[in-house]
Amino acid sequence: MKILLVDDSAADVEVIRGALEALGARVEVAPTDVAAYGALETAGPFDGLVTDLNLGYGTTGFDVARAARKQAPAIGVVYLSGQLGDAERHVVDHSLVLRKPMRLSAAAAPIVDYLHQHAAEEEERARSRGAGSGQPHT
Repeated sequence: MKILLVDDSAADVEVIRGALEALGARVEVAPTDVAAYGALETAGPFDGLVTDLNLGYGTTGFDVARAARKQAPAIGVVYLSGQLGDAERHVVDHSLVLRKPMRLSAAAAPIVDYLHQHAAEEEERARSRGAGSGQPHT
């Protein structure tokens, strides 16, 4: 599983990356929105995106998630933030929201579980779309 981790906090990245890698994920890190957009273009495809919402200056994790889904509609998206407020209405469909503060190392298992489940659900949605298209299945 290949994950793009977008967070401007080096301390958070260190913990989350280590925990995800311990579960077998390959993790590409982007500390800014600009780096995230670049990674989506050059280092993908990714199975999942894990993004903080507040990325400092520039765009937000919401914007990065929309760009990721535009490029790869089946990518799983996980938001991490302590400042959600009513922002949950901006999340992309079929995503997971984890609120900080939390033990970031403990977040890795639910993230990986969600990404596996999301991939299976996307496969099922794709099969359903194909079944309704009138195209023969091979």
